[in-house]
Amino acid sequence: MISKKGFTLIEVVITIVIVSILSAIASSKYLDFRRDAKIAVLKSTKGSLESAFDIFATKVILPNSLVEQCSMSLQSRLRCVVIDNVEIAFSDVDNHPILYPYPLDNSQSIIQLKSIVNININNDINGPYQQELNFADDVDTPSHSGFWIFPKMEGDWGDIESYRCKIHYIPSGHSQNNGNKSKFILEIEDC
Repeated sequence: MISKKGFTLIEVVITIVIVSILSAIASSKYLDFRRDAKIAVLKSTKGSLESAFDIFATKVILPNSLVEQCSMSLQSRLRCVVIDNVEIAFSDVDNHPILYPYPLDNSQSIIQLKSIVNININNDINGPYQQELNFADDVDTPSHSGFWIFPKMEGDWGDIESYRCKIHYIPSGHSQNNGNKSKFILEIEDC
């Protein structure tokens, strides 16, 4: 009688097939979790931004708020409210903020946004956009500029508009808003 000390080819092939199936299932679940996490972060951030911007709009109409003509040259026809020594323009339609998109390094708009809401975002204008949340101005006109907030992505500023995994703030008067109230749009197709 011959002693059997190894595996047959059939046993090895079956084991490889089973391991392959299990790894395919596990990796697809992992990718689903990553996608779900990105979407959850964007939804939560959108809710925080909407609440903070509604509170901002209420602050604008309070009697003790400091409201004056904006001093920044490209927004001088707008009215601004001063919060924590930061001047922020607002829409006459709904009193929501219109962030100042200049200088082009996002520094002024980030300062304004952070005076309205506590948010941790990367603002490196040309990328790399490798933080959990990244920020870029959507420069329509200085008096109607919006912004994008989006998760980690490969690419540069020119790729953001077509990247469909982001929050897009479109203030009243923006060319994509047709004079309606300011709004946040959540895009999740590419997440």
